[in-house]
Amino acid sequence: MKILKLQKNKILFENGVEISLQKKTIDEYNLKEGAVLERELYLNLVERAVLSFSYWLLEKRDYSEKEITTKLIMKYREKNIVLNVVARLKEHNYLNDADYAVSFINCHKSWGSRKLEYNLLLKGVDRSIIKELLEDNQDDEIEEIKKLWIRMGSKEDRKKIESLMRKGFQYENIKKARKEL
Repeated sequence: MKILKLQKNKILFENGVEISLQKKTIDEYNLKEGAVLERELYLNLVERAVLSFSYWLLEKRDYSEKEITTKLIMKYREKNIVLNVVARLKEHNYLNDADYAVSFINCHKSWGSRKLEYNLLLKGVDRSIIKELLEDNQDDEIEEIKKLWIRMGSKEDRKKIESLMRKGFQYENIKKARKEL
């Protein structure tokens, strides 16, 4: 694989893949513009870049396994390497869909179970994990409905119900919360 451009710590290869490596790694392998690398060395460098980039992403926020896999494949195009790195991240517990789902649910307390379930499914979290977490969250959901109901003030009941349903709350839970109020 030929190096088309080398600028500071970024390397652009002839296949369009751009990777960022530490200066130390670039010096260690004596990488220069126009150099032709063996396939094995190219894959090794891409793996280092994928691992480094995935650590950087995970430092910023949590990701589901599907999210980070998709993001890495889009950037680096080497599916086998990305899958190996994701497996390594899971092995070291940097990626855990159950923990991700818990933090996602905690960040979106004002959403109902249906909206949470839909969004977590889009992010690739397993349905069984979602069901388990949302069942545990049932009492919290009714309390959240009560808070939102009071916060909506003097609106018509119909409008309050419609608003809560748009947020993903189930009608049965809205009725329970109304009775408790």
